[in-house]
Amino acid sequence: MVVPASIEAFKQLESGLKEVCEDSLYSVRVFSAEGEASKFNTAIEAALITKPDYFVAIGSQIATSALSDKFKEKMPPTIAGSISIPSSVSVLEEIGINPPRKFPLNIVSHVPFSSYQKIIDVIFALKPSVKKIGIIYNEAEINSKNMKNIFEDLISQSEAVPLLGAITSAEDVYNITNKLIRDGAEAIIIPHDKNATQKAATIAKLCNDKNVISCCLDDGIIKDGIMFAVSVPYKEVGKLIGKIIRNANENHKDLAQMPVIEINDEDVRIFINQKLFEEKGLELSKSFNPQIIKL
Repeated sequence: MVVPASIEAFKQLESGLKEVCEDSLYSVRVFSAEGEASKFNTAIEAALITKPDYFVAIGSQIATSALSDKFKEKMPPTIAGSISIPSSVSVLEEIGINPPRKFPLNIVSHVPFSSYQKIIDVIFALKPSVKKIGIIYNEAEINSKNMKNIFEDLISQSEAVPLLGAITSAEDVYNITNKLIRDGAEAIIIPHDKNATQKAATIAKLCNDKNVISCCLDDGIIKDGIMFAVSVPYKEVGKLIGKIIRNANENHKDLAQMPVIEINDEDVRIFINQKLFEEKGLELSKSFNPQIIKL
């Protein structure tokens, strides 16, 4: 398995994969690009040297690199995992999102559309008068950019103003977050992006100091001080990937013929930072059924 960075979410995913593909039957090796696009190919090459029977590419950037002309002929059966919007990833479109595909590949789509709306719903439940909502995103990262587009539309439909905060690296996060707050953001959304999630503690501190709601699509960064998350636990994503591998390996199934694995709406959960909610005097109604994270 190749991951773009060594972050908590992907460690949870690894745990889920290993739980299904247990050590007595499978050997799972994880290679990380450590958050640097320049190391994507190096991590993929290192994984391929081990001559794996299956290759798991986590995220749109790793999947795009792994299925490029440089590597495609060397690839064993491949699972593209944690892909937010498969149709936006050109290499997956070329191979085929739905079966039959032109390559032994299957896809685990990670973020149901309801996740985006739930983020907006919770923001307005916490602060009904909110007028401006900031979005931190990476224009060069496919998932991040597409999530930004969805959030921008939903915010506008809610009659609030979306404020866009484009970053190109982790070093941009402090200044961009500050700018969004200066421009009047009353809430800031962090879509999936390794640069932003690596600096989640920075975003959280700036937001918490100014009573700005911070939220994300990754429950793994609640511990950094983010107020709430709408997410499917990454461990469950890892389990789904493991089930695909076991089905292919033990039941001789062709990945190219298997349906896309989509996370169901009922698997989406709202996670709240209980300590922060108590400090800010905030509360969500029971209808949201929040999952409390105690810090």
